[in-house]
Amino acid sequence: MAWCFRVFLSMALTIGASQNIEAKTADVLTVKVNAGVSVKDTRYHFFIELLDQVLKATRSSFGPYRIKRIYQDSQQKVAASLESGKLNVAILTNGKAEADRQLMYVPYPLMMGLLGYRVLLIREADQDQFSKVTSIEGLKNFRGGYNRRWADYSVLTTNGLKLVTRTKYELMLQLLQKGKADYLSRSILEVEAELKKHFQSEPKVKIDSHLLLHYNFANFFYVKAEDQLLYHRLTTGFEAIIASGKWLKLIEAHYGKGFRQMRFEDRQLIRLENPDMKDHFVENLKFWVDHKRLQKLAKGQL
Repeated sequence: MAWCFRVFLSMALTIGASQNIEAKTADVLTVKVNAGVSVKDTRYHFFIELLDQVLKATRSSFGPYRIKRIYQDSQQKVAASLESGKLNVAILTNGKAEADRQLMYVPYPLMMGLLGYRVLLIREADQDQFSKVTSIEGLKNFRGGYNRRWADYSVLTTNGLKLVTRTKYELMLQLLQKGKADYLSRSILEVEAELKKHFQSEPKVKIDSHLLLHYNFANFFYVKAEDQLLYHRLTTGFEAIIASGKWLKLIEAHYGKGFRQMRFEDRQLIRLENPDMKDHFVENLKFWVDHKRLQKLAKGQL
């Protein structure tokens, strides 16, 4: 009888422990978020770290969490995955996704609108020609290379720029190398890394030293309209890291070094209109970096 009791007790403890583990696991919020096209996609490292900071700031009031990265290759698929429940947080660019679907965005541009500041990758021999450009009309004399599936493709076409397009990133980069495009418009956040990674063996490709394009363009955290609790948590967390200064410090840590090499104060600024940008996205201007603030950020003046 003693051995029966010991077996029963052991089973009871095992079941109890298992139920306790399941209960604890159930209490942990799993945040399923898109993280780029693959684990090698370094562009999303900043977003995931930012999301972690936002969730961490609310852990004491909302509970523990874990982040699960989901890899997808287009904005359309990401938005559809958010609607279906495969994701519960989506990193999407402003405009079409919010307008076409019943989604809610957390009202803070993840990079403070820095994604909308662009410089050009050009052939070194063409620098003198680009140095003479002072307006959008002058830029229309050149052919830009771009990916027509990207969210800001309509920005460039609406503003009348001539584009040679491809649907794959690597093929788009080759347009400049093969002479089929005169420039590639790239974000100030990624251009240095792209130059080193893709054009290291092409010493004749450089970052144009004269122009700076700008249009309102940003990534936001999106959730489903009915997911009010998660929306509240993300909004509360974002407000906390803004107040503590962690948001700006994270931007500086990831991109500050590259900014300081751009000499924004010496560049000709050309503004473009974004037809997909709704007014409510930029209603709180203090969270968007204007040209003067960009120059301060480049000097490390947070």
